[in-house]
Amino acid sequence: LSERPFVRGTVAAVRRPSRLDSDGTQFIVSLQPQPALVGQYPVFGEVVSGMEVVDQISTTPADGDKARERVGMKVTIREPAGAP
Repeated sequence: LSERPFVRGTVAAVRRPSRLDSDGTQFIVSLQPQPALVGQYPVFGEVVSGMEVVDQISTTPADGDKARERVGMKVTIREPAGAP
């Protein structure tokens, strides 16, 4: 788990609260600061370009035929600055 602040663009693994070892299949990208998540999830990256794409994805319905494909859009994620 990480004590890094969850600021806009933070990328972290999602886990089930009851299983600390379940953080391998899903991730979240913070759209705004989320101080309540500090220490709850392992942070493994930060968006360094393409945050506008993340914003657009966040408004796209995720339910089947309503989902829209975004072609030619790119998000770049890197390991957080100062990571060990």
